[in-house]
Amino acid sequence: MSFEFLHPPANLRKPNSALAALWIRLQRYWRVIRTPAPARELRVRETLQIGDKRQLMVVEVGERQLLIGAAGNCLTMLAELDRHSKAEQAWHA
Repeated sequence: MSFEFLHPPANLRKPNSALAALWIRLQRYWRVIRTPAPARELRVRETLQIGDKRQLMVVEVGERQLLIGAAGNCLTMLAELDRHSKAEQAWHA
C-alpha cells in the first residue's frame, strides 16, 4: 500500500530546508503510528477480594490459566488451572 503524502513535494526536497526536516520527522512519526501493536499475551480474567490488601486472580498467559494470590507487595502462583473445566464448559454452553 502506497501513500502519496509519504513522498515530499518537489519544493521540500532541498536537504537543508527546515520544511524538509519537518517532513522527514513527520514521516518517522507516521511509521510509528501506523505500526500495529503486538497482541497481548497476559490478561487478568477474574479477581476476588478476600481481605484487606489480599486477592485471588485468574490470569491468562497465552494458553495457560494461573491462579495467583496477592497480598500487599507479594504475588504467589497457587495453581495452574485446567482451561477446560466443567464450570468453564457450562459457562460457554
